[in-house]
Amino acid sequence: MIQFGASTACLYPMETERALEQMGRLGIRQVEIFYNSPGEYETEFLKELKRILDYYGMDAVSMHPYDSFSEPYMFFTGYERRFRDQLERYRWYFEQMQIVGSKIFVFHGDRHDSVFPEEKYFERFAALAEAGKNGGVIVAQENVGRCKSRDPHFIRAMRDYLGDCVHFVLDLKQAVRGGYSPFEMLNAMGAQVVHLHLNDHEGEQDCLLPGKGKFDFVRFFHAVTELGYHGAALIEVYRQNFGDSLELLDSLRFLESQLKNI
Repeated sequence: MIQFGASTACLYPMETERALEQMGRLGIRQVEIFYNSPGEYETEFLKELKRILDYYGMDAVSMHPYDSFSEPYMFFTGYERRFRDQLERYRWYFEQMQIVGSKIFVFHGDRHDSVFPEEKYFERFAALAEAGKNGGVIVAQENVGRCKSRDPHFIRAMRDYLGDCVHFVLDLKQAVRGGYSPFEMLNAMGAQVVHLHLNDHEGEQDCLLPGKGKFDFVRFFHAVTELGYHGAALIEVYRQNFGDSLELLDSLRFLESQLKNI
């Protein structure tokens, strides 16, 4: 069964702990925590997040690191030592994720205009995925409009090369920003998709709350359930894309109604 929720990124730049608590007060139980500064990975801060999660009965499904912008430089250059050092840094992230119970780590990857060899990219992702697996975490490649992962052909090549060791996050708005249909991206990811970021679009507006645009969610939910998907589906928009935070609840109710219509 698909479980709906939202990312704390929806409330940015509200501080992460305050955003998480507001989600709890709204009754949102499935969340992605978007971390926004180095200190937010530290043990004492994460224990505070865990306290909030437990108080409201929330599940922190996934972790999104603020420093994903640096992944092209840290993972995908010819400087092997930097890759190895960053891999160790991410191992620590995976350990810290256990404090709040998150099991999915969202990865952006290399920029779309990079000349870094494709097979080398896949091999480095495989090393990262193995480190995640050893730490009890699924490292999942997200499709991102400014990254190589914006292209369904790249995603399919990644899936063909890595097989069962690759997993994906599908973000609807990022597919649109990359110039592709979310259905093309879902088809490329196939049954390896483990996490969903939901949003809506219409015309020039590519990041709306679900229900505020024209995207066919009934068709989409039919497609993902055909793949056997039963994970979280979290709203991820930005603070300028809605007014009162209660609109998030209206959007969640809309999504639940669309799922019932498949």
